[in-house]
Amino acid sequence: MVGELERGFRRDLEGLHQSLLALPRGAAPASWALVSHDDWTSFTSGATLAVRESREEVLAVAGPWAASLLEALTAAQQRGLSVRAMSLGSTPHPGLTVRDVPDEELRAYWSGRPVLVVVDRAQAWCGVEQGPGVGSGVETTHGAVVPFFRHLLRRELAGGLSREEEA
Repeated sequence: MVGELERGFRRDLEGLHQSLLALPRGAAPASWALVSHDDWTSFTSGATLAVRESREEVLAVAGPWAASLLEALTAAQQRGLSVRAMSLGSTPHPGLTVRDVPDEELRAYWSGRPVLVVVDRAQAWCGVEQGPGVGSGVETTHGAVVPFFRHLLRRELAGGLSREEEA
């Protein structure tokens, strides 16, 4: 009896194995998009457009050196999206957490002034402005990079202090 149960179990297990092998396999994307921007205006315009076209969630760290991006973040909040964003520097921006980091500290740490944006858990923009209007960055939809940047932003934003909380 036990022998028959074992043989039946092994037949069923082998049948399951063959069935699983016959299933079509999902194909991973041929490549993940990675675009390099050597022009700061191109980079900030693209990141701003991504925020304007967002549908669910935006996480961001930027500053007055990316003014159009800050405006797009405020507009995304007004559209009712989940927006968690921090403006570095002393310039307050409506609805954004402000962390007053002196420009010389930003430049010492980042070799410039950073921008990091994650849109709809699917696209990330990361760049540094080295001087007024001069900088570079990348945009990506890479399945490892986007979640990693999102995780870093969530941690950074959780530690932020808003101007209202300072008072």
